[in-house]
Amino acid sequence: MSPDQAFTLKVPYLLKPGAKIHEETPEGGTLIVTFSDDFGQVYYFVRSNNTKRNWTIDTMASMLEIGDVVQDTQFVKTKLGIQLHFQAIRKGSGLLRGTKTEGAVTSDIITDLVEAKCIFFDAQNMYDITAGWSVDDSTKYKSSMKNVIQRLEKFLSGLQFQ
Repeated sequence: MSPDQAFTLKVPYLLKPGAKIHEETPEGGTLIVTFSDDFGQVYYFVRSNNTKRNWTIDTMASMLEIGDVVQDTQFVKTKLGIQLHFQAIRKGSGLLRGTKTEGAVTSDIITDLVEAKCIFFDAQNMYDITAGWSVDDSTKYKSSMKNVIQRLEKFLSGLQFQ
């Protein structure tokens, strides 16, 4: 249940040990909830007040440019209204870090974050909801993208407004 009792959100399946939930409310009425685990899974739920910006779904769509980061965009009609869904690959933003040694050379492993995202609005707020997965090999992008899209759909199904 949200702090203001406006909605409930089911906690997504996370691998244990290492499952973490972090909630913060920075200034301006924004609520950020992050769910993650030690295996590279992450979910974000962000609700921000939109009364001053007065952005629309079309405004958000116009800010996205298909390319290296944003892979695809689509408008989806749901019981909550029109949503903007898109997929992104954020190079170097994965949660997993490490090192590998080949012979005498040790190098850092920096993973990429494959994301499925959903943005929608109600009368006062913008919602930005993300399912992500850390990937260490670009050949895994396609299969990881399918995985995070399914995880986002399941995560969205656990969102209920009061």
